[in-house]
Amino acid sequence: ETKLLHLKDSISMREVVPEMLNRRINTAQTAEEKHKLEYERFSLMKGRGAIDKLFGRILSQATNHVKEDQNALENTHQPLSLEIMPCYRTLVDKFSQNCININKNLYTLTHLYKLANLCALQYPATDILQVFSAECGDSHRSLIDVN
Repeated sequence: ETKLLHLKDSISMREVVPEMLNRRINTAQTAEEKHKLEYERFSLMKGRGAIDKLFGRILSQATNHVKEDQNALENTHQPLSLEIMPCYRTLVDKFSQNCININKNLYTLTHLYKLANLCALQYPATDILQVFSAECGDSHRSLIDVN
């Protein structure tokens, strides 16, 4: 017998992985399995937190710590145009090379609109690349499987 999910039971795509871990933890057969899964969840959430904080620092630096500008970058989705694509492509590529490998950390995708916003609001890509250099470290480059 299968259970149908009710609309109120739906979750956002970004919460699927933690929710699946929670369900596996709740149905773990042994204490060892439960502990392993709890550690996996802890590591996932720690990695997500590191990514969230990194983007916060990048936006803070990019806006010279002007909170209103930072909020605009974080909380809006600016209209996109073909004109911003070279800037956006550069930022995404350099972020993935120098900060966090996007292909190995899919959670990062939830933040990429912020890079598009930087381009749409005409923050110079060269300035943002300098921020990447200042803010991204080995601990970020070593993140793997933050989904």
